[in-house]
This record gives sequence, C-alpha cells and structure tokens, in this order.
Amino acid sequence: MDISLDSEQLRVLNWRASNKDIAGVVGPPGCGKTTVGSALAVRT
Repeated sequence: MDISLDSEQLRVLNWRASNKDIAGVVGPPGCGKTTVGSALAVRT
C-alpha cells in the first residue's frame, strides 16, 4: 500500500510516531485527515 503524504502530513505522522502522545488532526474537508489516520494505522 502506497500512501502519498505532503510535508505537513509527514510532520504530523513523524511527530506522533516518535512521541507516542495524542494528536488531534483538524482541518477542512479534503485536507488529508483520513489519510494521516490511515498512515498512522499502517505505521504502528
């Protein structure tokens, strides 16, 4: 599975993966919230 992430999505993903803290992702429709969540699910 190949998920394409932009620089901000990668920043959130890497921060969450390295800190193990809770991350809230907020944004308008189409900004990639579900994509970030999917990437986190695959990564962890």
